[in-house]
Amino acid sequence: MKLPPLMQRPDGQPVVTAEDRALCRAAWLQTFADHLYGPIPEAPERLDVRRERFGAGERLVIEVTLAGQAFAVDAALWLPEDRKGRVPIIIGLGFLGPIGAAEGAGFPIDNAAVIERSIADTLRGGRLAEANRGQHTDRWPIRSLLQAGYGVLLSCYGSWVADHPRKWRSAQLGRAARSCARTGAISLWAWAYQRLVDVACRLDEIDRDRVVLVGHSRLGKAALWAAANDERVHAALINNSGCAGASLTRHPGGETLSKLIRFSHWTVLDKKTAADPAQLPVDQHQLIACLAPRKVYIASASEDAWADPEGEYLALKAAAPFWATDSLPPLEAVWRPGRRVWSGQLGWHLRPGPHDMTSWDWRRFLAFLAQDGRDANANRR
Repeated sequence: MKLPPLMQRPDGQPVVTAEDRALCRAAWLQTFADHLYGPIPEAPERLDVRRERFGAGERLVIEVTLAGQAFAVDAALWLPEDRKGRVPIIIGLGFLGPIGAAEGAGFPIDNAAVIERSIADTLRGGRLAEANRGQHTDRWPIRSLLQAGYGVLLSCYGSWVADHPRKWRSAQLGRAARSCARTGAISLWAWAYQRLVDVACRLDEIDRDRVVLVGHSRLGKAALWAAANDERVHAALINNSGCAGASLTRHPGGETLSKLIRFSHWTVLDKKTAADPAQLPVDQHQLIACLAPRKVYIASASEDAWADPEGEYLALKAAAPFWATDSLPPLEAVWRPGRRVWSGQLGWHLRPGPHDMTSWDWRRFLAFLAQDGRDANANRR
């Protein structure tokens, strides 16, 4: 498996300085936009936020104008009650959004959101319902995150862009982005992540230097792409993201580009490139490297063959030289359920079990965020 070079500038010269890294980052991001994701639209002409109390948190009504099109999207904000000063913020798009994470009634259901139907048995036509309340409290353990001192800002991905190959351009951000360059839904979800960062940076309660993006599965792909393009993001926690996420496209495991392309609205892939990943001029280790020198945590699961956990670890290891480290152990040294690896700003673990994001993952995410970036290499449980 031959990967595109990491420590080489577009002109073929070696990467030595911070300026060299910046040149590589700009070239790689453009190439990913051209060949895989499509471009992320420009920032909106206008963004306003209205705050309303609900239960233990707040409903944020985010009003956006893009390319002359206005629309509104809900998000939920939770802040630690005992906070002293500004707090770091965890920002996520969730499949069920706030109603999946919130305990009890109170947060309104977005009847316009369109979700991929296989995500929950209770979905009818991809629409959220009362039965979805609280179904993702383990995936988004709000109380534990607040107790750790973090605020949480969460929105439903289907409220921004319909996860449907025909409906995705017909409402909200999809409709507004019609006048933008040809792009895919992953780039539009990345745009949504960036708007949530905009919102967080406006709030007086938030520490703008400690913004953390979190994404699981296809939203892990979007969170990684968003963080690579947005240097306001301090850390990215990318969970079970697989192909077009943290896994190497050239690694022959799990979901491949040829399988991914069935989600025709996600990317701008052409069939020729999808059939032969070697035709893609970049690979995901370069996308991960675009986050250097910031914190990146890649989480895999031992039974999640579709997300290609081996390819996820190999991509992180291949990206590590951009953080001036080669201390990630070889794959065979760490490949056991329950193992984790930390090396400075880089982290990874292999959770026992299937495709999901659980409290097991979050305990390790929070421990990683709490360490100060020194080499806490933990080839251990």
